[in-house]
Amino acid sequence: MIQEGNFTLTTKQLVLRAVDQLKEPDLKRLYDIIKGIVQGKKSAKKTRLLQSLSRIRIEAPKDFAENHDVYLNGEKHAKTSVR
Repeated sequence: MIQEGNFTLTTKQLVLRAVDQLKEPDLKRLYDIIKGIVQGKKSAKKTRLLQSLSRIRIEAPKDFAENHDVYLNGEKHAKTSVR
């Protein structure tokens, strides 16, 4: 809260007062700034490790789970891709 004369105003009230004094070109610039701040907060949410790991997809032969050791040792070969 900010004291202005005999009134106590919130920051939001002061911003709205200032916005009311702007002309259209400046309003567009201000909107772009505000939009950037809002979007930045949305994308700033941290992705959790398990969420990231759950998006990994491995393409492998049907017997890969049963014979992974054979594939790891190089006795069998498979084309795999990680996405």
